[in-house]
Amino acid sequence: MLGTSRQPPLPSSILLLTHVFTSSMLTTIDRRTKHPLSRAMGPLANICRLHSRFVRPAFEKCWNYTYDGDFPANGKRVYFEHNDMIRSLVPKERLLEFHIEEGWDPLCDFLGLEKPELPFPKGNEKLVFQKRFQKAFVLTCARVGQRLLQVAVFLLCLLWVLQRLLSRRR
Repeated sequence: MLGTSRQPPLPSSILLLTHVFTSSMLTTIDRRTKHPLSRAMGPLANICRLHSRFVRPAFEKCWNYTYDGDFPANGKRVYFEHNDMIRSLVPKERLLEFHIEEGWDPLCDFLGLEKPELPFPKGNEKLVFQKRFQKAFVLTCARVGQRLLQVAVFLLCLLWVLQRLLSRRR
């Protein structure tokens, strides 16, 4: 998003307004952000001092500010308001309203480039998105497990040292 200042982009710039909002996206995002395991990772990330402990609070603040605290109720409206704002700021000749399912053709035509031989990327399809989310979740769980194991080893070593010190005093 361009922000709330409603300042037009630089005079020589072009802008790609991507149309991707679907009810499926709304459901997927809402389900992922409210999943109990996803919510449990926040406190675990804090306890384990993982770098991701900053991500969820920042994400939630941004999410709540942008969608008035209720993405399912306001997500679609905010998305279309944003698109309308972009249309009001960017001249038509510098704005491409791009529908992902159209692939390379409109994008390459707008930019004056030849169409690549490669297939158009589909990284935000539902299954791909779910696999990326699951991979990130597994990596976070592994990191939490690693950190908890480090703490357990440290505590066991500390207990062993204390036991040795106390046994020498007797």
